Amino acid sequence: RPRCGRDTRAKMARESRPKGEVSDLKQKLAAVIAQGTSGNAAHKGDAKNAAHGAANNKDPATIKRNLFKNILHYMTINVDMSSLFTQMIIAATTTSAQDLVLKKMLYLYICTYAQQKPDLTLLAINTLTKDCGDSDPTIRGLALRSLCSLRVPNLVEYLLTPLKNGIGDRDAYVRRTAVLGVLKVLRLDPNSVDELGLEERLKDMMLNDPDAQVAANCLSVLRQMLKSRMGELVTKPTVYSLLNRLKEFSEWSQCLVLDFVSLYHPE
Repeated sequence: RPRCGRDTRAKMARESRPKGEVSDLKQKLAAVIAQGTSGNAAHKGDAKNAAHGAANNKDPATIKRNLFKNILHYMTINVDMSSLFTQMIIAATTTSAQDLVLKKMLYLYICTYAQQKPDLTLLAINTLTKDCGDSDPTIRGLALRSLCSLRVPNLVEYLLTPLKNGIGDRDAYVRRTAVLGVLKVLRLDPNSVDELGLEERLKDMMLNDPDAQVAANCLSVLRQMLKSRMGELVTKPTVYSLLNRLKEFSEWSQCLVLDFVSLYHPE
């Protein structure tokens, strides 16, 4: 019995520790945000204390990175960090547009807890939508991918314009991401995809886009969209177009194309 009592107390101590960590992280995150928004020297002391093992580090971006890494670390060991959602949204507005590492960590956090905090996720939409128009194509693509990965049906209307712009983006990486985003939106709201005419747009891109990976992504998405209507997709012009540029595709895409071509039966 005494042993059981010790085990119970030890278990309770372990369970209470994450709660203390979350509270501690919330305070440190608030200090880092304050330092980022005000830029006053008075906050620099608080910012230094805000990161584990970063007492001698005066770079605010590095301090914030270390703090975000700690938050993601607790997420990976199944500690609920959703209570920090508001602070993370605010942190998104104070993050430098050039800090790609911080952007990735913020996007990962937002996508992880978006379904748990649908009301607060609306606040993140503005940040993600703004980043979809960034001058850096990598940030545009990452923001669009995160936007389409929120999995909140009530927010689909906010995804449509960035998605449509992404499909017509000048950078191939953004177009690749946008094409895959169509499938995510389709699962949330099929009517939106029909209203925007994205099916026909993907068919056109599959045949005419200069980037082979964009064409391969279009093929992959269309095969899932048209499972019951594959006859509309497996046509002679489509098959010949894909075969003519087979060498441009990656190995995975070549397998995808050849599997698709095998469905074609010449008349």
